[in-house]
Amino acid sequence: MTALESALARRGARTGDRAGRRAVLDLGDVAGETAALAGGAGAVVLLGWAAQSVTGADARAFLHRMLTQDVRSLAPGSARPAALLDVRGRVQGEGLLWALPDRFVLAGEPAALARLVPALARYVVADDVALADASAAWAHVLVTGPRTEAVVAAARVGLDAAGACATRADLGTAVALRVLVPAARGGDVLDALEAAGARVVGEAALDRARVAAAAPWWGAEVDERVMPTEAGARACVSFSKGCDLGQEPVVMAEHRGRPAWTLVRVAVAPGALPPRDAPLRGEGGATGRVTTAVPAAEGDGVVALALLRTDAARVGAVLHLDDGRAAVVEVVAR
Repeated sequence: MTALESALARRGARTGDRAGRRAVLDLGDVAGETAALAGGAGAVVLLGWAAQSVTGADARAFLHRMLTQDVRSLAPGSARPAALLDVRGRVQGEGLLWALPDRFVLAGEPAALARLVPALARYVVADDVALADASAAWAHVLVTGPRTEAVVAAARVGLDAAGACATRADLGTAVALRVLVPAARGGDVLDALEAAGARVVGEAALDRARVAAAAPWWGAEVDERVMPTEAGARACVSFSKGCDLGQEPVVMAEHRGRPAWTLVRVAVAPGALPPRDAPLRGEGGATGRVTTAVPAAEGDGVVALALLRTDAARVGAVLHLDDGRAAVVEVVAR
């Protein structure tokens, strides 16, 4: 057990499988953890995340050329979400790209990096670029909630002492900061954040916060079937940089204002949580699909993120699951 895992175990963390990786599901009080994210600040350890080190004299120029993000202007110690697209503009993988003084670190869901890294490596021809797995070297923490910035500011001395970098990378409409820290010092970061007023929470609460904030995630809203802008992941795309792979169809869809799909949040009648990809049907038939479903904050209903055909994505639209339950569009993400 690593030092970070020991720190989580002392806090009563319950771990389990999440999309093929070991994750902190909760710390025994999902309702309380959800409340912390809604009204204060919660720290989520993204256990099992993958990390890839990118080094070499051409690393910055190579990543700028290949990824959807403006890498040239990325300052040391900061990070931005970025994706690799195919020629149709579909997402081949995505992650959070950190700029460190001597390298870049691309961090994300293992399933996302398992697609992204080999695809990226194929384009390294004459460039002075080296890719290396660095998953064991780093720990990853997401802090979100309305008190996030105040808590991270109060924890700054402890974060600096642990060698951590912290950067703002919002979670949909919610304020969020991401923290990258050497793996051996992950427990110290949790101590510092807790002392500053954050509550350590699990990913069950994070999913509820994501749905409330209409925030996409790899393996749920974002995958190889969609453009990033269709899935609500517009933050990972720079529209002011030069060309990158797959940029043209994404830019064309953006300028025309008519992407094929749009991310929405729907309120679903009480019942079981619909699985990912459960069809949503309108009067004309198949209209979209559920991506993430969680229990409603109040009552026994369900709220969910879904991808709908853009022509059906309007507040108040009534759709139906195959079991007959109604799903009413509450929010259209833009």
